[in-house]
Amino acid sequence: GAWGLWREKRTAPTRITPDSIREALDNLPSGLCFSDLSGMPLLTNRQMYRLAADLTGHLFVNAQELWRELAALDGQSGAVRVQSGPSPVFRLPDGGVWRFIKTELTLDGERYIQTTAADVTKLYTLSEELRQSNAALDAQHKRLKSLLREIVTIKREEEILASKANIHDELGRCVLAGRRALAQEHGGG
Repeated sequence: GAWGLWREKRTAPTRITPDSIREALDNLPSGLCFSDLSGMPLLTNRQMYRLAADLTGHLFVNAQELWRELAALDGQSGAVRVQSGPSPVFRLPDGGVWRFIKTELTLDGERYIQTTAADVTKLYTLSEELRQSNAALDAQHKRLKSLLREIVTIKREEEILASKANIHDELGRCVLAGRRALAQEHGGG
């Protein structure tokens, strides 16, 4: 027995076993579930079980049912849907943001469903910051357009005022010239 245990311990780190595959999947930071077409889970990691429980309030036993619950979920368990559609995105109460994707796979003629959950918290945070920056830039753009319109109006009014001043000066010179001419005509003659 000792010889078998020693040999197993020696070869275990170099062999891929079902347990090593299971352990590797359980240590993934993403949620992962492989199921048959009816939704019966064939392989699900810890992260997917945790996320499903956080979102729905219970462990799931059918991947298709989980997907239906995710499609209807909004606000339960403190989770908030931040994006709908074929790849829904949820913000969990802990602040994490997760995107769920369902894909059909074919392996050796058999069809399976792969459901994945990816942590997109950083991407979501950066997208929100970009959205806020764009909104601020849009507000500045509108303000600059308004200022530009005001500048054009002010410039036009300055030109009109300068024209009026020129006309006033010319009219004043004409009046003075006319007065001198009248004065010379009456005084000289």
